[in-house]
Amino acid sequence: MTRKNISDAVGGIGSRHIEETASYQAKKQKSIWLKFGAIAACLCLIVVGVFSMGLFGKSTETATLGDGTTISFTKADTVASALSLNLQARALTKDEVQTIFGDLPISGDALFTLDDVAFVGFDGHYSDMKFVVSLSGNNLMDTTVIGKGNVSMVGDTPVKAGYFVTNANSEGIKTVIYYAYITFDNYSIYIENAGGESEREAVRAELMAALDKLLENSFDFK
Repeated sequence: MTRKNISDAVGGIGSRHIEETASYQAKKQKSIWLKFGAIAACLCLIVVGVFSMGLFGKSTETATLGDGTTISFTKADTVASALSLNLQARALTKDEVQTIFGDLPISGDALFTLDDVAFVGFDGHYSDMKFVVSLSGNNLMDTTVIGKGNVSMVGDTPVKAGYFVTNANSEGIKTVIYYAYITFDNYSIYIENAGGESEREAVRAELMAALDKLLENSFDFK
């Protein structure tokens, strides 16, 4: 398991950010308003599980990681809400991303607080999948699961996974969205993948492949 220290890549960002804050806030302020669409994820997502005894077996899917660990995806209904996080965002260069995440196919923005320009997380993509890192105490993906949720343990690491299906659009097509939370000591990762319901196995397989890679690595965000 490799460990990559974000301080080398992001430490310089903080100092540059402090010098640029006055002009930067005027040019680019990322106020993240959460509205969940058919494919886009919210930064505040309330997930209500469907866990009645008669439906539990039918509402849970399983898939296997490369090491043989089984991940359970629990079907959920969603209720979206809105939250303004009042954050500044700075796109990371390819070199900075590689320093933090190695060769993983990740791109996106480092997120900072407006007042003291403190680094609080990362918002971007893993390939084409939504990918969010939240430092402990700065939960950018605020999810509540009501009911008997499924948490799969990969070694000592808890992974909470689920999926849901949108209503059909005007063409009768539904979208399936698979998502997972990985909780580490100092940070958490949220990742989701979406596609047509008819392609659900491929959508889930892509997410599982990403989980394999993310669980092989750990990132030091201290």
